[in-house]
Amino acid sequence: MIESMLGIEAVARGNEVSMSGEEASVHRARMALEHLYSRLEAGEIIEKGDVTGAVRMAIAEDQLSLPSMGEKTGRLSMAQIGTRRKVIQARTRTQDKYIRAMDGNELIFGVGPAGTGKT
Repeated sequence: MIESMLGIEAVARGNEVSMSGEEASVHRARMALEHLYSRLEAGEIIEKGDVTGAVRMAIAEDQLSLPSMGEKTGRLSMAQIGTRRKVIQARTRTQDKYIRAMDGNELIFGVGPAGTGKT
């Protein structure tokens, strides 16, 4: 999935992954994989949507280079909300901004078309 989204080739050997392709795409894939790995280390379950979200956030981080979106090490830092059942994490840059706005304000209005992650 990451390969097709970013146009790279990846080969896994044991716990190591070798990637080839355009430098920017390989960098984005690395950021996404590091983020997913850190979530696995924390005991979280990774689903297909989490992989897609990590790639989208890596692309947004790489293109926009917003300080609040990631650390200088190149690792992604996505906003999240803990519920009784699981931790819900932003999958896009806009969802990240929305969750951060909810954290810092008493009232937030989410306006936009259906299917854009407001819920």
